[in-house]
Amino acid sequence: MTGYRSRDLRTLRSLHQRDGLFVLPNAWDVCSARIFAKGEFGAVGTTSAGIAASNGYSDGEKIPFQLMLDSISEIVAGIDVPVTADLEAGYSKNVNEIAKNVVRVAKTGVVGINLEDKRPGDGCLLSISDQIEVIRVVRNITESYGLSLFINARTDVLWGHNDSSATTIENVIRRCVAYSRAGADGVFVPGLLKVEHIVQLLREIDVPLNVLALPGGSDIACLQELGVRRLSLGSGPMRMAMSAVVSLTRTIKESKSFDKLFAGCLTYAELNDLSSGGQSAREHE
Repeated sequence: MTGYRSRDLRTLRSLHQRDGLFVLPNAWDVCSARIFAKGEFGAVGTTSAGIAASNGYSDGEKIPFQLMLDSISEIVAGIDVPVTADLEAGYSKNVNEIAKNVVRVAKTGVVGINLEDKRPGDGCLLSISDQIEVIRVVRNITESYGLSLFINARTDVLWGHNDSSATTIENVIRRCVAYSRAGADGVFVPGLLKVEHIVQLLREIDVPLNVLALPGGSDIACLQELGVRRLSLGSGPMRMAMSAVVSLTRTIKESKSFDKLFAGCLTYAELNDLSSGGQSAREHE
């Protein structure tokens, strides 16, 4: 396992250092992870919102941590590419408990994590000093277990807000610089859309910048030219899949026909093959 983890961590790091933009698809279960792995993205992330929703919970650490841990573990075991896990704010308000949770997740075989600075429950942002402590403690405790991780520090200053004032962007920059100096390997700023703000942030940080694919955002070619290193798809693929189901149910109800049920869908054999990781096909060879 140690050699496997080391190889995967090197792969994940290299994806952020190579020329070009690293697109990270985010899985919510083993089947979606296998689809992405077969798509040759290089690595797969998890989506906390997608995993929570697929288990009947809303996003924001509403899902029991053990259930989130089990889901991440199944995804890691189900594919042979590096996995980075979305851990929201760490599923605790206590820094040492957060670190213990990260250790448990790291032991599943993930080689990267996202940690955000939005406090669970009330949705308020942690102070910069408090989040610096989280990053440092997580780094120290995981390494004491011999578990090296790519820590992607997420700031939610812009997430869910339309405020793009100079003061707000300065807050983003302050946080990103502070988190990288505290030991984060990369910074993640969901809601960062404007080219001028991306350029401004890139001038100030010396770690890879991760943005989220959102409506109204720049395309891959533009982000790559700017110097963004990672583009996360987030819960988008899961929401798209669920949208297809919603659309199908409406179509069946309105048209009284199920013809579209089979248009372009996986065959039963393909689904079994995907679910078994190819074992079904090999058993019949």
